Amino acid sequence: MFRLKRLWQLAAVLAAAVLAWSAATMPREAVRLEWPPPAPDEPPVVRGAYHVHSRASDGTGTMTEIAEAAGRAGLQFVIVTDHGDGFRDPAPPRYYGRVLCIDAVEVSTTDGHYAALGLGRVPYPLGGEARDVVEDVARLGGFGIAAHPDSSKRDLRWTEWEAPVDAIEWLNADSQWRDQDRWRLLPALFQYPFRPEATVVSIFDRPDAVLRRWDAMTRERRVVGLAAADAHARLGLGGKSDPYDERLYLKLPSYEAVFRAFALRAELAAPFSGRATQDAHVLLDALRQGHVYTVIDGLASPAVLSFTANSGGVTARQGDALRWQGAATVRVAANGPAGQVWRLFSNGRVVHEETSRSFTWPVREPGVFRVEAYVPGAPGTPPLPWRVSNPIYIGTP
Repeated sequence: MFRLKRLWQLAAVLAAAVLAWSAATMPREAVRLEWPPPAPDEPPVVRGAYHVHSRASDGTGTMTEIAEAAGRAGLQFVIVTDHGDGFRDPAPPRYYGRVLCIDAVEVSTTDGHYAALGLGRVPYPLGGEARDVVEDVARLGGFGIAAHPDSSKRDLRWTEWEAPVDAIEWLNADSQWRDQDRWRLLPALFQYPFRPEATVVSIFDRPDAVLRRWDAMTRERRVVGLAAADAHARLGLGGKSDPYDERLYLKLPSYEAVFRAFALRAELAAPFSGRATQDAHVLLDALRQGHVYTVIDGLASPAVLSFTANSGGVTARQGDALRWQGAATVRVAANGPAGQVWRLFSNGRVVHEETSRSFTWPVREPGVFRVEAYVPGAPGTPPLPWRVSNPIYIGTP
């Protein structure tokens, strides 16, 4: 009896310590920003999530539930990538309320997972060697993304870097959570009910290795960088290596919390018309061209970004190539909180850094340029960037 009492006392002390620690380390709420006045020459921008799982594979939500969560989070599109081999008729693009939902697929290969967008029903099941899957997706007109390249689980992690992938996930929320020690996740469970999206972001950090890989790839050819929600709304409780195999689980973090934590901003060639098939083509074309950037809304929101370069009177946006004509100028126009720091990268190396909302910088030689923005107090070691653009290819082959 005495021993049992001591155990209860010890458990109470530990619980109190965890609660105190959780309260002391409560992630701060996102900084709320004002919308800047719209610029007349800026393209229409839509906000959305890529890489979401539904009940059709290992997620917990129906398409209706996912779309409703996206609508509450202020998204305008969701790209669902349930696991499969493409050997089925995908659901046609459809609006659920004001949210455009696109059905895509995440294919398992011998060297990790590959997400394929824009495919119809393929003539044979996709799978096997990673290089073959990349070739098949391209030949069939799809847009392929190397999924969770920094996953701690070998079966998920993309490793076939000789294959000409179209894009890479520079950030993957599932990988960020898997990388955390259990002692770090425990206080997050207590913090989540109070500040869901801030808690999701609080365990993120800058994925240095993936960003270096992406920078190296863009020196050879165009490669798009996307942030992947990899949302399942499923937290396994049985201790298995893959929490999505658990029969006992919590619906955490919710789809809405992940959608509010961060999202893509796609720069469109034309505004959404309300016709799902047409709008899906416009959106996927923007993603293919790299006309897209990421904002971690759980740090500061709403956020806008205009990243352009000019040479010889010709202007290019992120994702574009610009002919070198002896000199060029990079321009960044954005909103942001006090203390926002910009880093301009050229060929993977920081060539300029300043604390401001917007800036211009003279380009002296050809290269691949992109920007990252940082806000004070960002989580992670190294700190998580608040905004990440896609590159502009200035004078590169």
